Amino acid sequence: MTKNPATLRIGIALQSGPSYAVEIFQGIVDFSRKVGNWQLEVDSDFHFGPRPVSLDASWKGDGIIPLSGENRILDAAWLKKSGIPVVNATGWFDEYPGAPIIFWDDTQIARLAAEHLVSLGLNRFAYFGPQRFEPAHRRARSFRQLLEQAGKSCQLFEWTEQHMPDVVVRNRNDWRSAIDFIKQSLQQVELPAGILANTDVTGSLVTQAVEEMGLRCPDEIAIMSIWNDKMVCESSHPPLTSIEIDYHQFGYDAATILHRMISEPSYQPPDITRSGGRKLVRRESTDYLSFDDPLIATALRHIRHHGQHRPMSVNEVIDLIPMSRSSFTSRFKNAVGHSAKSEITRVRLDQVKKLLQQSDWTITRIAEECGFDSSQDLSRLFRKQLGQTPTECRQG
Repeated sequence: MTKNPATLRIGIALQSGPSYAVEIFQGIVDFSRKVGNWQLEVDSDFHFGPRPVSLDASWKGDGIIPLSGENRILDAAWLKKSGIPVVNATGWFDEYPGAPIIFWDDTQIARLAAEHLVSLGLNRFAYFGPQRFEPAHRRARSFRQLLEQAGKSCQLFEWTEQHMPDVVVRNRNDWRSAIDFIKQSLQQVELPAGILANTDVTGSLVTQAVEEMGLRCPDEIAIMSIWNDKMVCESSHPPLTSIEIDYHQFGYDAATILHRMISEPSYQPPDITRSGGRKLVRRESTDYLSFDDPLIATALRHIRHHGQHRPMSVNEVIDLIPMSRSSFTSRFKNAVGHSAKSEITRVRLDQVKKLLQQSDWTITRIAEECGFDSSQDLSRLFRKQLGQTPTECRQG
């Protein structure tokens, strides 16, 4: 007989950790609104909603979703003894034996990373991550295999207990040990090279190691990572390109499985449900330009960094480099395939398209954000260059 109580008490273990945990939580919240009979009760050290609880032996609820990457939140032995259904959304495999797991699609993530780094024109690559955490090791192997299939070389630098006591960086001593390991490893890498780090924290470590070695990112080493934890990525120097997981879907899938476990006694959930990468978020750490002309690379990087939000003249770009206008014009077109003026326009309109597709901002607000005098000016240029209006672009 199907269990269908008026209200299901669902415990969420949400401890402080990666910022994306809140996005996973939102996916759970949206599922709870859909089914209508979930009452979320949160055990958290930073989220104090209307129903804070302690998920321990005194709690009498219907199901639990531990999340946020923390692997020491709940007593796994108590959970097993209690018989309360659990879906493991922590990002750790071995914390809740027998519980179904929601996890990243490592193969798809490796493919996104390999495709992006190869598109930069690089031929040599490396990977940094823990060897003894099997999901990360699987991702590393997939990354190397994809690159080798494309005729590229890839070195795997995976730390063990000899280098660090844990698979993740948990304190200042671990941070220093990890940087020393990365610096020693980078000495074996022929430059220029592309680097994939197993997480944003590792990617941030690589950027610091590169800086301490006097190397240049992205000119000599282009670095990208996984998770797109905005706090880590934006505060790194330079900011990190990262693969963003569909965290909302991650939480929604976890809630869907838990609901079926509670309401359908015969349901057998899959051992692992994988959630892929939603998109690549490009930042300066992979703004590598495979040009033989370093002055044109400097000019192009300036346009792409600063031309998204304000008008820019070709003279402004020329002022950055020791070159006459006539030399710049011919060298830029030979290297890039079109004029600097066309590139400035392309960069502005690409930003407009991104905001049209990824935000609900009005055309007027987007025009202001991208440095147009008015929405009419934006619409005229958009139609002239792309053959459609901003509204048509958003709709289709």
